Amino acid sequence: LIAAFRERRPDVPLDLRPIGTAEQVRRLADGSLDVGVLRHPCETRGLVLGPMLVQPVGVLLRSASPAAAAPEIHISDLRDHDLVVFPREQAPGTYDELLAACRRQGYDPPAVHQSPHPEFTLGLVLAGTAIALVPRTDEAHGATWRPLLGRPLAWHTSCAWRSSEHPDPVVAEFADVATEVLRREAAMTPLAAAARPVVPRPASGFLA
Repeated sequence: LIAAFRERRPDVPLDLRPIGTAEQVRRLADGSLDVGVLRHPCETRGLVLGPMLVQPVGVLLRSASPAAAAPEIHISDLRDHDLVVFPREQAPGTYDELLAACRRQGYDPPAVHQSPHPEFTLGLVLAGTAIALVPRTDEAHGATWRPLLGRPLAWHTSCAWRSSEHPDPVVAEFADVATEVLRREAAMTPLAAAARPVVPRPASGFLA
């Protein structure tokens, strides 16, 4: 993202910060953040949103698990596994919607572990009793990623910035570049096209 934006606007300095959706929304509201990349659902009053992008979510599980032998996994077949997920405080709306969607599909995890770091997530998965629901990742030794049958889960992501009578064109330009990069590098697709089959490419990290 940095390289892509610098190529287009080398005159504009960037200060990127790895913060969650909830914190981005707060900073957008108080003016300390110019533009964010948000995971939905979240509070969007007073914000302008870029195109909504969709990223399929699959399951990361221990390679030795019998379920890993299948090319696709039905989410209800994970019912005996704990779930590892990002901390709720990072994106409360997404967290709640993820758990609700899991239960609607027949997966009510015995326990939910909140993990802020990919390494900790991987450690819990490799222990053999937990799985992580994440976009496709580079598989680590001992762990395997599989798509979910029917693709019942997906992340919804968009750029966002404060509504203004005098919008900064640089903000919209950054949002355009970020959207292009997310489509190209993270295999995200526009919401209108998400119903079409997509073969996601590996993304870096286990937590979005």
